[in-house]
Amino acid sequence: MIRKLQYPSVSRIIQSPTAGGATGQVVFDAQTSPVITNNSGNSFSNTNLTIGSGSNRALIAFLALGSAFETPSMTWNSVSLTLLSSIADTSNNQKVYAFGLLNPASGTGPLVGSWTNAISYFASGISFTGVDQTSNAVAFPHTTTATGTSTTVSVTVTSTTSNMVAAVQGSSFQGAVAPSPSDTSIFNGVTTSGYGASANRKAGIASTVLTSTLNSSQPWSTIGVDIQAAAVIQTFTFGPHWSDGEFSTEIVSY
Repeated sequence: MIRKLQYPSVSRIIQSPTAGGATGQVVFDAQTSPVITNNSGNSFSNTNLTIGSGSNRALIAFLALGSAFETPSMTWNSVSLTLLSSIADTSNNQKVYAFGLLNPASGTGPLVGSWTNAISYFASGISFTGVDQTSNAVAFPHTTTATGTSTTVSVTVTSTTSNMVAAVQGSSFQGAVAPSPSDTSIFNGVTTSGYGASANRKAGIASTVLTSTLNSSQPWSTIGVDIQAAAVIQTFTFGPHWSDGEFSTEIVSY
C-alpha cells in the first residue's frame, strides 16, 4: 500500500501486474474464419478477420508451414507483426510460427503472409482485448514450445486466471489433427498433400495445458502463447479533511 498526501492537487499511482497491482481480464475478440490454407503457395492476403474497437487490443497470428526451412513474415494493415517463436518437428518436415502485434488497427486488415517456396500452409489471426500494452515481452510473457513423437500433441504454458493462452500445432505425417474437446478450436485441418495443423485457446490457469490429437503416432511441434492481462488502476480518495490549517486530500492506490 502507498499513501500520499496531496496539497491540494490529486495524483494517481499506477502499478503493473507483476508488481502486485490488480489486473483486468483478457477477452477473446475475433478470429479468422474460415482458416487460411492452401496445398501449395508462398503468400496470402486475407480479410476474413475483423478486429473490433475494444481497448487494449492484441493480435496473435499462427502460421503452419509444410517445410522447416522458410523465413516467413506477416503484416496486419501493412504493419509488421513480431515473430514470438517458431519450432520445427523432430523430423524437420514442418514448422509452426507464432507472431504478435499490440494495438492492431480495428477492421478487416488485411492479414498478409509471405515466404519463399510454394508449400502447404495454414494461417490464422486471433484478436483479444484487455491485453497489457507495455511491450511484446510483457504482453506475451511465457511463450513455450514443445516437440515430440506421439498421438497427443501437448504444450504446458505458465499463465494465470486473468490471462488467455493460445496454441498452434503441426504434424506432416497424419490424416487428421483435431484440438482437444476441452479447448476452444481456432482451426484444424489437413491439406490434400497430407500436411495437418490445428490451433486452440483457453482461459489461463497457473499451468495451462493445450493439446491436440493425431490419428497415429507421428512427429509434431507446437507453440503456446500466454497473453497477459492489462493492469487495472485502483484509486481511492479520502477527504478533504482539515489538517495543519488547510484542507488536504489523501489518495491511496493499490
